[in-house]
Amino acid sequence: MTTVTGNDYYPKEPKGTKNQYNINGNGKMGDDDKDAFLPPVKLEPGLDSLNRNPEEFDELDPSEENAPPDRYRIVFFIMLVHGIGILMPWNMLINAQAYFENYKLAENTTEVNNLRSNFMFSIGIASQVPNFIMSGVNAFVQCGGQASPRRIAISIVIMTMIFIGTVVLAMLDSSTWSVEFFYITMIMAAVLNMATGVYQNSTFGLAAILPMKYTNAIVLGNIWVQAVSVWFVFFVTLAIFPGVWANIKRIDFPLEDQYWAPIFCFLSFNLFAFLGNLTSEFIRVPGHRWVWIPVAIRGLLIPFFLMCNFKPEERIFDVLIENDYIYIVGGVVLGFTSGYFSSLCMMYGPKLVDQQYAGTAGMIMAFFLVLGIGTGVNFSLVLGLLTTRPVA
Repeated sequence: MTTVTGNDYYPKEPKGTKNQYNINGNGKMGDDDKDAFLPPVKLEPGLDSLNRNPEEFDELDPSEENAPPDRYRIVFFIMLVHGIGILMPWNMLINAQAYFENYKLAENTTEVNNLRSNFMFSIGIASQVPNFIMSGVNAFVQCGGQASPRRIAISIVIMTMIFIGTVVLAMLDSSTWSVEFFYITMIMAAVLNMATGVYQNSTFGLAAILPMKYTNAIVLGNIWVQAVSVWFVFFVTLAIFPGVWANIKRIDFPLEDQYWAPIFCFLSFNLFAFLGNLTSEFIRVPGHRWVWIPVAIRGLLIPFFLMCNFKPEERIFDVLIENDYIYIVGGVVLGFTSGYFSSLCMMYGPKLVDQQYAGTAGMIMAFFLVLGIGTGVNFSLVLGLLTTRPVA
């Protein structure tokens, strides 16, 4: 018969381990032995992340310190070029107002006259509604992954083809088919901005996983505040520019009418929006918790521009701001704050989440950006209907 000792009642110690079992007479393991035997379980993101101090986000983003060197700032300028590419389709359409209204839609018929008078509103809706839809699809279909370089490449190819088609249309004589030209232009604008929506959303998602300064190159504790803020920034901007702003006439400013809108609307807005983007690279005030306050106050710019000399021959109430210089200052404020606060919001948003979710946060922020553009353009049409009466 085999002799059984007291130690044979307990499991033998596995090879290659040490002190995993504590034989203390009751067969139980001590705390130190459990730590050695059981691997720690880590839950990410944990509930403790909800108690993080928001002030820590006001400091330099840790990813800035650990980022690989950007020699000659090549990556920065690549993202900057992408930012220019994102803005090009929209700016190409709205800056060609005279080309469309005075040249391509110059036929003097009732139908063409109606299309011409509402061209800027129509091009805005045809552009931004598809942009918004595709941005949303791209954000939420790919919500768990990184931005796809393939989507960016395909979008650029589609945009290039539409650009070529636009050039071809410009060389054709469309004087006898102005109505058809109008609808072809709307369809091309819709397809162009669908591609732009995917391009913009994917690029923001890609930029959001880089250090903060790269997100700033494109637009040079809670993410919903930043998302709503960036929506409202672009809502106010597109409610005014270009539908309302481009139709404000000078009163006594010493400049010919043909240069008034190109200089003090399109050039002024784009110049000061760029300066606002640039300023956010060096000055970031207020912080992420309070940025919504000046963004909300900025909504007062909508009644300000309606009080200016907007469509004087059609408006239903008197012009209250009859000084061209006050109007010009208001335009500077609109452009600068649009660039500055949009950059701040787009930089803050992705940095308020764990780095592994920064790409998703960036794409959601871009979705709210496009939502602001789409709702702002449509609200611009509402403003026109509320402040003017149709001309017989």
